[in-house]
Amino acid sequence: PQLRLPLTREGEEERVELTATYPKLEGIAEMSSSFEIKLMYYGSESRYFDFQITDPEGWASYVTSTSSPGTRILGMMLEPGRTYGQTVSVVATPPYWPLAEPGEYKITFEVGSGEIRDSIELTTVITPEYSLQLVPTTEGIAGKYSTSATAGRNNYFSLAIQNQGTMAIDDINLSSPEKRVDTPL
Repeated sequence: PQLRLPLTREGEEERVELTATYPKLEGIAEMSSSFEIKLMYYGSESRYFDFQITDPEGWASYVTSTSSPGTRILGMMLEPGRTYGQTVSVVATPPYWPLAEPGEYKITFEVGSGEIRDSIELTTVITPEYSLQLVPTTEGIAGKYSTSATAGRNNYFSLAIQNQGTMAIDDINLSSPEKRVDTPL
């Protein structure tokens, strides 16, 4: 015979609880956020729970196993009474184009089995990334970062400034050392 202990107190309803280790994460627009979620089920017998994610338009979000990170899962069997619960990761990826503007983005993760449901709100904070790059544009050397110059002649090279970041950059100042001519003594 099997000894079965009650997993809910008498009169207590079956329930599932979700908790996030870090419910609010920060990153740049090209970066995914991975939220670790612990699922605790209090009930009388094992149940299958479906997963559902509601995310901002254009985002790609999915649930994956913490033990097999590449595996996307749509639900799982939860056993009642496990003191450590079961853990999954909710991965939220902002769109690649256009890039997500800086700000807070809410993702809702919900689990359900019949009338037993719980949800948790997760937040990704997109921060701006500032990055300028000087690139050669002179005909014949465009894209090359090395070239040659002839001594005693004027050598002209054109450069373009490209914003490689995720936000506009204003008030850019460029300077160079003053022209200096060394003469032998």
